Amino acid sequence: MECDREAARKWYGENFETNFNERGNVLTRQWGRMRGLMDRIRSNSGIKRDFRERQRGWLSDLGGQRVLDLGCGAGNNISIHMAQSAGFYLAFDLSAPAIAVLRGKLDENGLQQAQVRAGDFLDPQFPYEPFDVVYANSVLHAFHPLEDALEILFHRMTPGGRLVGMEPMETSWPVWAIRRTARLFRSDAAFNWPFSQRDFQTIQRYFEIEAVQGFYGWSKWAVPLGILPGAEGASTALVKRLHKWDKRDAARVGRGLWRCNSLTMLLRRREAVRSK
Repeated sequence: MECDREAARKWYGENFETNFNERGNVLTRQWGRMRGLMDRIRSNSGIKRDFRERQRGWLSDLGGQRVLDLGCGAGNNISIHMAQSAGFYLAFDLSAPAIAVLRGKLDENGLQQAQVRAGDFLDPQFPYEPFDVVYANSVLHAFHPLEDALEILFHRMTPGGRLVGMEPMETSWPVWAIRRTARLFRSDAAFNWPFSQRDFQTIQRYFEIEAVQGFYGWSKWAVPLGILPGAEGASTALVKRLHKWDKRDAARVGRGLWRCNSLTMLLRRREAVRSK
């Protein structure tokens, strides 16, 4: 099953003001609410701060660099940081309403020189020179097969260019089983493909994996506690303790990383594509 780009464009482009967790059929909304719980716990436990700080470190030294904020949505603090620091900054997303919101944020910060554009990154008429840095935060899992997007990224980046992002994974059997069962009934299944172990082999044809950090490995098992009434605080505290193990065990490609629900990563564009 290939990614349905028209469905993705409709999903992200329409009803932008509606929270993603409240869209789609009943199962999609319930899954979204669980994701919302995970997001809150991720923020309150310090996980979000940890991976954002790591991403900021990977996105240092942007002076004179051409930066693409791919699948940026309405942007985040890192979007503003990149627009302030880069020699050239382009925010690019399927959703025109989201891009309009980011345009407003950039203007509020005096960043009128930053460029924004709504469109499909797979469009062969992409009218820009290669980029030195690509920030793709929770974006690549929307492309299937992944290699289609990686090949295009390879040709739209300079040799040695950096790609920084965060992606969901289904590299552990329990997570794989849960995600694959849920996707049978989800409204966004056609453009939601969390990374498998095989995807990491594909990535390494085009990029060197310079650094990774997985999260929600051991700590993910504490999240369901937060479903119980009044137990979200206890769940957050336990996640925070277990996250220390994930930081230690999931900082490289291997068993510790495969245990995780998501990762943030720094990739380096190869000089040439490796043969299969």
